[in-house]
Formats: sequence, C-alpha cells, structure tokens
Amino acid sequence: MVTFHYLLFLLTIFASGQSSHKSPQMPVPHDGLVLQTDRKDYSAKYEKTTDKVRLYGFTVIARFENRTQEPVYLDRCYPDTSYPFYSVFAVEGSEIKKSAYDPIWSCVGHDNPIVVQPGETRTDNFHVSGPTVWRSDTKTYDGLLEGKARLIYVVRFCREQPRVDDSGRPVKCKRPETYAQSDVFTVKLE
Repeated sequence: MVTFHYLLFLLTIFASGQSSHKSPQMPVPHDGLVLQTDRKDYSAKYEKTTDKVRLYGFTVIARFENRTQEPVYLDRCYPDTSYPFYSVFAVEGSEIKKSAYDPIWSCVGHDNPIVVQPGETRTDNFHVSGPTVWRSDTKTYDGLLEGKARLIYVVRFCREQPRVDDSGRPVKCKRPETYAQSDVFTVKLE
C-alpha cells in the first residue's frame, strides 16, 4: 500500500498539474542514504503504440546504500515484490517538473517492507517506460519524455507505517520518513 506521506508528497509536487516547482519542494536527501544510477545518460527506445500514444522505455540499475547506524525500510507493491516503490522526477535547473516516466502504482496493503540493514547495499533493476499518463480524447501525455531526471525512493526508519498526530509528527516512529534521491541523469529519445 502506498503510504499516506508518499501520496501527500506526490500531491504536493504535482498539485498544480503541468507547472513547475522551485527546488524547496524537492525533498532533501537524508545523510547516509545513497541512491546512485548506473549511467548518466539513457536512451529511451520506442517500444509500442497504445491508444495512439507512442511508448518509450529504458532500464535503470539503481544502487541504494544505507550508511546510517540503523535499519531502513523501503515500501514495495506486494509482500513479495523484489524491488521498492520508486518515482522519476524531471529536473530543469533548480525546478522539479513532472516526468512522463513516473510510474503509476496499484498495490495491496501489507506489512512486509524491504529491510536494508546498516552498511548494506542493494541493487534494483527497473524497466522504466512512459508516458504513463495520457488523455485518450486528445492523445496528449503528461510530463517530459526527454531531459534531466532523478530516481526517488521513499525511506522509513521503522517497520510499521507511521501514524501522525494532528501536527503531522510521527507517533510510532522516532524519525519521519524521508526520500533518497539519485544523481541527475539524462534521458533522450532514440
């Protein structure tokens, strides 16, 4: 199940639809959480046409390292999914924009996140494709298919989904969830 905080974050970033947001909207990476992609440049290749919209895709190998002194937890779609939830954001200068490659998640609720112990590194392979959202009536899509981008993981510091009090502070978890963001990479259509 997608966490409440994750949904709130996504709604905050994209509340105004196609408009861009200044960098203060971008989550600040947590010290000790390192997310690195395998390349600086990706070629998005044509894959197929669906509902008259051309779809493109590429593979990203992401390396996530927990350099903190405590275990961290990455939510996943199903209890046995081998990779965590991720997002893809377009980056233009200091602005964050919607990426056409940001996945749409439809998942089940469960209490089995991916655990990354202190000092542990995990590698995830993602086939990223897009555009993920388009209007069938106009055949136009949301987000950018080319340009600079970042991969984002939602990271929690407790196993259970944290509850929040009226002021938005976590009740169960001593630390609020955060976001690990990758280096900036470039996507070009092939």
